[in-house]
Amino acid sequence: MLESTPLIPIVALGLLVAGVVLVVRRDLDRGARPRPWDLAWAVPAALALLACAVVCSLGLYERAHDGLTLAILSAAALVEGACALLRRPALDALDRLAGRGETWRARTEALRAAAAAGCVIFSCALGWVALELPWNGSILSMGPTFSALEALIILVFLVLLFFVSQRRGAGVAAGVWALWVTGVAQYFVARFKEAAILPNDLLALGTAAEVSGGYVFSVNHLVALGTAAALLATAACAFAVPSRCAAREDLRRNVLGNAAAALVAAGCLWGVVSTDFGEAYGLEIAYWNSLSSYESHGFLPSFIKVAQDLPIERPQGYSDEAAAQTEGAYAAAYDAGRGSSPERAAAEEQFDQVRPSIVCIMNETFSDLSIYDGLGVGYAGPTFYRSWASDPRTVGSGSLAVSVLGGGTCNTEFELLTGVPLAYVGNGKYPFMLYDLEQSPSL
Repeated sequence: MLESTPLIPIVALGLLVAGVVLVVRRDLDRGARPRPWDLAWAVPAALALLACAVVCSLGLYERAHDGLTLAILSAAALVEGACALLRRPALDALDRLAGRGETWRARTEALRAAAAAGCVIFSCALGWVALELPWNGSILSMGPTFSALEALIILVFLVLLFFVSQRRGAGVAAGVWALWVTGVAQYFVARFKEAAILPNDLLALGTAAEVSGGYVFSVNHLVALGTAAALLATAACAFAVPSRCAAREDLRRNVLGNAAAALVAAGCLWGVVSTDFGEAYGLEIAYWNSLSSYESHGFLPSFIKVAQDLPIERPQGYSDEAAAQTEGAYAAAYDAGRGSSPERAAAEEQFDQVRPSIVCIMNETFSDLSIYDGLGVGYAGPTFYRSWASDPRTVGSGSLAVSVLGGGTCNTEFELLTGVPLAYVGNGKYPFMLYDLEQSPSL
């Protein structure tokens, strides 16, 4: 077994840099100017190798003796770098063949179309791996229906980017790396919170960034293999380039045709993601164990299903007028009962005289661990807290069940301030982040 040290990616990075230097010197010796756009295709490989070396140097790679995975990643980076360096000679060769006549022009166009189709299909498969592999240990146990659904979403998404970028592989490569970033982000969220990324988490990125400094961002072999998949997809994308347009009119027609195809792809993508995945495929999210649902159904289908569940369902027969009447009836009943009692009158008089500040403390770190059989050592619990129940000044005391665990404190705050249980809002939602509460009654 190869030793997992920074040496493997460093050697690969040296080979890549040497290859780039040799190609640049060859072009200069021939009197040709190196094309920055062609050389830019080697940047993902260089960045991946550099990041790999840094991670290993800092001891953030969790499999200290797994040199094989690093060798696979380095080999994928070298393949991607080689494709970047071979890109221009291959495209120039196609242009020369196209200049031999109509027959050869048709053949080269067929080769370009095959390269484009292979780029999209190959990137779809490897993009799926780059998205799922870093975090989903149950990737091989996913149901075929949901695997196919996620692959379809990725395919249409990449086709859209292909036409938006005017049939160039750069758009497809960008889509693959966006999938990789999503997969790595889900890896860290699963590692730190044992939960999945929900749509409303995107609205709390500022808070997440503030607390991220307390975590150790180490990676495992699955993240490395997902990166290798993204690099191989990028290698395939390097050769997806349309032929040059001889006339301005041809260029205009191509741009308009690609824009029309992009609109069609966007419509297809909207048709897929707007389908109710619950009704169509039986996809349901267990919000109390969202990570398990994502592992079983795939990231994209699960994420989209959660987004589809965000709107608050209107109860059958509900109307604002009827709600106002019900609220008024409750208020009138209270005013006629406890609201007109001597105790209430005395409390109002005292409040008007003292005008006290009302302080509400929600202590999310407090717990009475004595409920667990005294922890086996006869622990009686916090004495001062327990004394409140017998204090005549205590209005009420007892146990409290909240709707969140391990995060989402703002939802408990929402319930306290508004009196609205999250059961009516729906699981997996952060009302403070999602809804306009300006007209909602609250403390």
